[in-house]
Amino acid sequence: MFKGLRVRLLVNIAIVVVAMAVLNLVVNVYQYREQADKQMKEKAAVVAQQLIAMRKFISMEQSTINTDTETGNYQFKHLNPATVGRQVGYIFEDLSGYSYKQTRLRPRVTENAPDGYEMTAMQKMEMDTDHTTTDQFGRDIYEGQVMYRYIVPLYFEESCLNCHGMPLGETDVSGFPKEGGQIGEFAGAISIMFPAKAVDKDVLANTLIQGGFLLAILFVTFLVLYLTMGRIVVKPLKELTEHVDRLGSVSWEDNLTTTETAFDEVRHLGLAFNSMSERLQSSYSNLEDRVEERTQMLREANEELRVKGDEMQRINSLLSDSDRQKSELMAKISGGLRQPLSSIIAFSQMVLANPSSQQDQSQYLMDILWNAQNLDAQINDLMAMSKIEAGLMGLEYMEFRFEDILKELRAAMNPIFSRKNLRFNVDIATTTPSVVADFDKIRHVFRNLLANALKFTPEGGWVRVRIEPMPVGGDGREFILIQISDSGLGIKSEDLPNIFASMWQSKSGQEGKGGMGLSIVKIFTELHGGTVEVKSIWQKGTLFSLRIPRSPDE
Repeated sequence: MFKGLRVRLLVNIAIVVVAMAVLNLVVNVYQYREQADKQMKEKAAVVAQQLIAMRKFISMEQSTINTDTETGNYQFKHLNPATVGRQVGYIFEDLSGYSYKQTRLRPRVTENAPDGYEMTAMQKMEMDTDHTTTDQFGRDIYEGQVMYRYIVPLYFEESCLNCHGMPLGETDVSGFPKEGGQIGEFAGAISIMFPAKAVDKDVLANTLIQGGFLLAILFVTFLVLYLTMGRIVVKPLKELTEHVDRLGSVSWEDNLTTTETAFDEVRHLGLAFNSMSERLQSSYSNLEDRVEERTQMLREANEELRVKGDEMQRINSLLSDSDRQKSELMAKISGGLRQPLSSIIAFSQMVLANPSSQQDQSQYLMDILWNAQNLDAQINDLMAMSKIEAGLMGLEYMEFRFEDILKELRAAMNPIFSRKNLRFNVDIATTTPSVVADFDKIRHVFRNLLANALKFTPEGGWVRVRIEPMPVGGDGREFILIQISDSGLGIKSEDLPNIFASMWQSKSGQEGKGGMGLSIVKIFTELHGGTVEVKSIWQKGTLFSLRIPRSPDE
């Protein structure tokens, strides 16, 4: 374990030291390489200046060179700067290994034609009209070898114009046409090239020497660290571990003995351990008593929690009984109210059926009948909501046709439709089949929606019912589409999201909106596995669309 600790410490130290050593080596190699390149550039510059001086001398002495010493006549001896420079370059390369060349962008002699590196450098120098580019130095791959390249520009001087000046196109003494050059214009360049192999070899040798030296230093450093850590850290910690093990077997009298010889941090740790051992010995004597005390407290707390849990259960049971009793009470009240209202409805229908009744009396009786029917519907909604809240609402399936429901509702509502001069249209597609559903609840849905449309549609308006089968879906179930629309008041857009909420009342000033009617519509529709949607335009009318399954989902 402690050997692993020592190794991990050494590894962490090694990572840091090696990283710094490698960084130092890289920086040293880079600096050595930069210094070597700088020296090579200086050597190339000296050679170039010597060659330029030789060219100037040849150029200035052309009259002396080309004058016959016996006759005094001018006789061109083909020792112009270009020719002499080219021949000297051949000799210089054989003696030194340096390649020397006079080159131009538009050379007169094929041997002076520039390669790619020289062409790029001279194009840049030609564009430099201010002569700020004094030279160019770098490395390049030439015929598979790494070479140093040094290029220094040449500019036309007075002595150059005899062969390269004006007039343009005139043949000079060497037989070439003059280029029309002027003093100070870019004329060409001196290109010097020599191998970088020797420099790279020196750099590699220097790198190996420094790397070996660093490895030796690292080895000695880590060896000293390894041995030192073993004596001042690992040995005391090992003894501490052994004492901790014995402490686990309740050997309180055991104390460390290496604290006097260890270094400060480990010695302080040993002294703290001895002090802790003494405190543990003191605490252990009454530990069992405290454990028993805490255990008794936990028992009492658990008993208190159990009592409170029983109390909460009793309260929840009372609340459940209270909700059930409330629902039963509401059902009883609704039943009590329903009996006299049923009598009012029956007597009103009998009076209306009597042909001897006066017209005004008939009108009043229709109002009584309509209001009584509305009260009856509200009581039905109240009873339905009570059953829903009590969890007693179920479905009683039977087979019927929608014509039966609409025939019954038309007969009940027709007097009010006639009195308000409303057009009531029913359109049931001939392909609409019978359905298996809860007859009373579906009738309740139709009754609430038609009553709502009748209430909020002004005189002279219309109410329409459209029923048709829907295409069979991917799940194979058949649905019937029921659409009930009117030309009434409509519903404001801000109220649309809330109209199906139980006992919701509109805040937009629409009298009568809300209540339980539409909430019952949504609940009864969804109990059958259907859906209900509403679209409405304020002051234009409302459309309710219901999807009712043809039969229960098996």
